[in-house]
Amino acid sequence: MFLKRERYNGVLETVKIVTKGIRIKRPMLKMFNFIGLAYWVEIITKTPQCTYYFGPFIRKKTAQVSCGGYVEDLQSEGAQEIKVVVKRCKPNVLTIFDTEESIQTVQEISNFNHQTS
Repeated sequence: MFLKRERYNGVLETVKIVTKGIRIKRPMLKMFNFIGLAYWVEIITKTPQCTYYFGPFIRKKTAQVSCGGYVEDLQSEGAQEIKVVVKRCKPNVLTIFDTEESIQTVQEISNFNHQTS
């Protein structure tokens, strides 16, 4: 959606304008993703040992600009040793985590829930 400012009787008003480009973007993004041409942000963390995928994006530059926000979110959640890669791919799963670590975390959560009950 684009905003266009126009004057009516000397008063500046903002008018919302929907363009065809925005309607075309979503189907184009779906097509790019379907054929594996979409860009994805792959973030690998050492602690917790996880791989995250964020996307899809039509342009590599758009994906690169988005990286900072994803890294900030993961850092605020305590993730450490973060590696970021922007690449064309078609991930089947958006979050992949080490099974041993996840089993331990589930057990810790389960134990915590039993203690608080």
